[in-house]
Amino acid sequence: MVRAGLSVETLDAAYSADPLGAGARAADAASASTSVGGYVDVSRALGSEVTLRAGLRADRFSGDGMPRLSPRAAVTWHVGPQALLAVATGRYHQTARANDVTVEESLTEAVADPNRVRSLLPVATADHVVVSLDQTLGSSVRLGLAGFWKGYSGLRADPEERILSSGVDLRVQRRGERSTAWLGYGLSWYWSGTDLSGSSSDFTGRQLLTSGLSGKLGSRFGGELQVAYGAGLPYTAVPFGSADAPEGKRDLTVAGGVLDQAPPLPGGLEEDFLRVDLGFHAEFRTSWLGRDGSLRPYVRVLNALDRRDALFYAFQHWRSDELTPLARRPLVPVLGVSWTF
Repeated sequence: MVRAGLSVETLDAAYSADPLGAGARAADAASASTSVGGYVDVSRALGSEVTLRAGLRADRFSGDGMPRLSPRAAVTWHVGPQALLAVATGRYHQTARANDVTVEESLTEAVADPNRVRSLLPVATADHVVVSLDQTLGSSVRLGLAGFWKGYSGLRADPEERILSSGVDLRVQRRGERSTAWLGYGLSWYWSGTDLSGSSSDFTGRQLLTSGLSGKLGSRFGGELQVAYGAGLPYTAVPFGSADAPEGKRDLTVAGGVLDQAPPLPGGLEEDFLRVDLGFHAEFRTSWLGRDGSLRPYVRVLNALDRRDALFYAFQHWRSDELTPLARRPLVPVLGVSWTF
């Protein structure tokens, strides 16, 4: 079996800062990114129970150099009639949002020189290795267990800095005739991979508990409820130092590690959050060029967006050196239409 596809995506990001002092000039920073990509995947049976799937994706990002190539491969093994073991590895490129530090630096540079604005939409790269087990228990319960290792680059201002991650994911799902419920738990660790000598590194953990319920509310209507709770693991913030370093240098290394306790990944990994999303949709069957499909208009209500994308921030230097979100747990309605065929 051969699969192929194309994608075109355009993203725009704009930020502005209005100072409160008299005579100060406002700062504006904006970036745009367009990406064009294509992929080819080939699946082939290596035996009665083993299947190999391999492919290559190429993406061209505006403002970037040569197209970025992303190879990937996966091997699946039918351990039994109700169990599937898979090993997957690959690479992926994606336009990412700049972190808060980069945005603040861009706004500061815009005040001094409006023509000098760094990119607010960098291209990030992710490599992954995933080992997963998908098993059906009885006729309606499905169990998923996965362990993973991932490496990220391009997430911070320094494009060469690399963030590493590993963890486990557990998911239990029960499917009925008119409803589906699931419960998931994930545990992840993140650390900096810039310095491999052990003289300095950041290490932090994260756990996430999710649950959800979706079902039909009649012949054409349905609803979804999703709850997510995330919390950091503060006791895993470990500064690393070299035991073989000279005494004076080792003292400076330990002191620097204690002072620099920022998490490796931006976005408030140390903060706890509770998110509840609610959605409703209607589904209509369609037919186009002899192919059956579905048209699904939907409305969703999202909250707790301040953990990632607060709409407005305030900075008061006499209180704190950090930006403070003005909206706590805002509710954002999302209207959309999904068409599958």
